[in-house]
Amino acid sequence: MKKTIALVCIAALVITLAVSRRAELNAVKTFASRKPCLTLVIDAGHGGEDGGATEGEVRESALNLDIAKKTELMSVFLGLPAVMTRESEIISYPPEADSVKKRKMADMRERVRLVKSLPQPVFISIHQNKFKLASAYGFEAYYGAETGSAELAEIIQGSVNSLLERDNRRTIARISSDIYIMKNVSCPAVLLECGFISNPTELAQLTDDGYQRKLAMIFACSVLQCLGSLEEHYGKD
Repeated sequence: MKKTIALVCIAALVITLAVSRRAELNAVKTFASRKPCLTLVIDAGHGGEDGGATEGEVRESALNLDIAKKTELMSVFLGLPAVMTRESEIISYPPEADSVKKRKMADMRERVRLVKSLPQPVFISIHQNKFKLASAYGFEAYYGAETGSAELAEIIQGSVNSLLERDNRRTIARISSDIYIMKNVSCPAVLLECGFISNPTELAQLTDDGYQRKLAMIFACSVLQCLGSLEEHYGKD
């Protein structure tokens, strides 16, 4: 067991470029005490015909996928089972979806179906923000209605604010009921707006490979640190 924990710790350190020793040690401590029985569902927002927000040549959907893939890799290294809602920018739509609107809805329904098919899922959806004023900036975490969602969002937001964006004063907020996927998954869920691609400084960070790894480290470790509240949703101690 000690050898396994050491290997996990070393892998986490290499991948994240030592973003946070405290978060790393807390995650490894949790891993050592008990293996998670949850399934982390990592949703790279948008994709396929839905590119999301754009800024120059940067498509939100591609940026979301880059961060989601790193989060999946970090989760696996920390012993947390993880599943992606999409693996590429290409999405297969059903033949009957004969319009852009129908294809987007079919994709969202398929993501909800995937979440509901998995054992004890915890859902995190990765997105980027955009605003008409280039000065707008800052990571934002939103939480769903189910037990553990708010605590997970709080841990993620607090970690980003203290480790990556010390001048970020944003706090967590409830997810809008207008968001289809969040309204239809009955599990702990958070939506993460990683930053504003309309802000040149923040866009440079968000497209940086090292910064994406730091975000991935925080996301995966936050789930492990929040295990108690997340498992409470499923009636486990």
